[in-house]
Amino acid sequence: MSTSPTNSSAPASVSAENSAQASSSSRPATQGASERTVSYRVAPSIAAFIITGVLLGLIAAFLLTWFDPGSEKYTFSAIFGVMAFVCCTIGATLGALLALVLDKISLKRARTYRAVPED
Repeated sequence: MSTSPTNSSAPASVSAENSAQASSSSRPATQGASERTVSYRVAPSIAAFIITGVLLGLIAAFLLTWFDPGSEKYTFSAIFGVMAFVCCTIGATLGALLALVLDKISLKRARTYRAVPED
């Protein structure tokens, strides 16, 4: 399928492909070709943002546990376990929210192209 942008700022690869096609193609476009409008966008990977939030939560939990004066009543690993659960939950939630916000922004920046099948 060849694409021709309906937006003035097309990605370089699509523009180069279109200009190469226009110069090398001497046959006229067929009438009644089934044209489709396609949308192109770069969407963030939500799983990557959640995993990054969990890893940052683990680092924050370790630092909070390490620099906390501690308690004689609880061990380091018990305090770290509770802090890791809390910080990882907060990190995963913030990562998911950030990914959703960036996904919404990418929807607004989506480009629309007209696709025509080739022989």
